[in-house]
Amino acid sequence: QITQLPTEGIEGDEIFEMLMLDGTWYARHVIWTLQHIFIARTEEKIAVDTIPIAEISVVNTIESSGQVPGQMADAKKNEPRKLVRQNTNKGLPCEQNVDTLALKSADSSLTLQVVTIPEGFNSGRTYYFRMHSTEQSEKLASEFNARAIKAKQEAEMKSRIERTQDTVRVIFNSFPAQSFAGMLILANFFISIANAQTPDALVDNSGDLTERGVIDLQMNLMFTYVFTFELAFNLFANWRQRFLDNGWNWLDVVIVSVSVIDLIISSVPDIMIKLMRAIRVIRLFGRIDALSKMVMAVTASIVPMMN
Repeated sequence: QITQLPTEGIEGDEIFEMLMLDGTWYARHVIWTLQHIFIARTEEKIAVDTIPIAEISVVNTIESSGQVPGQMADAKKNEPRKLVRQNTNKGLPCEQNVDTLALKSADSSLTLQVVTIPEGFNSGRTYYFRMHSTEQSEKLASEFNARAIKAKQEAEMKSRIERTQDTVRVIFNSFPAQSFAGMLILANFFISIANAQTPDALVDNSGDLTERGVIDLQMNLMFTYVFTFELAFNLFANWRQRFLDNGWNWLDVVIVSVSVIDLIISSVPDIMIKLMRAIRVIRLFGRIDALSKMVMAVTASIVPMMN
């Protein structure tokens, strides 16, 4: 997977020497954000490696003049290796021969050791970067350690939320939950039909609610509360794209919104309220998979038939 270097949210942008797996140092373009450290070859815009901040175990500083990290102790002492260092005057890498067991450095700068977790994206690999100064190495070590702790906490919190969403989604999509919601929709539909057939039974001659009218009002409040809670349950379980991509959810939003607005301001026309109560039954097509497929098939065939 090709990863472009970020152009926004950049916290740091430097050219560092990086220790390769074969024991050589090469100049690398290193960019870090709040979430990742991106490593690229100089003059390139594509990252060759990425370190998630949340997967950093620890960041330490190591003296550059010491033994090459990870170097084998029994390596041939006189075998030369190449050290590619950044030429600060021309911005181009130049080569130096170095001893196999030690890096000969003219300055006292430190090497930054970045250790990743074994179960992460980088499989526990340890990275080594040579800083421009001791102060920079110590500063970045402190900065990355602090960010790693914060990123781990945020990732853990996000993980808990995602696990909760998974549990809620399983409950919401279960047969008992969908069956209960379907029965409520049918009950609301039949009550609306009964009220439409006998509207005079809801109010008396003086315009006050009858006993049946009070019961109908209480039932409507109950249905509104239940369907509002169900919509919130659905929104949390399937947030975000999964919820927005489902057309039945948009129908739920419209119906519940009109019902809630009527409860708050009581100025929604009666015909609108009756219409919303009636079309709630359409939501059953989204609950029952077979009916849902039938509706989708009929809808998809309308345009071809018109042509």
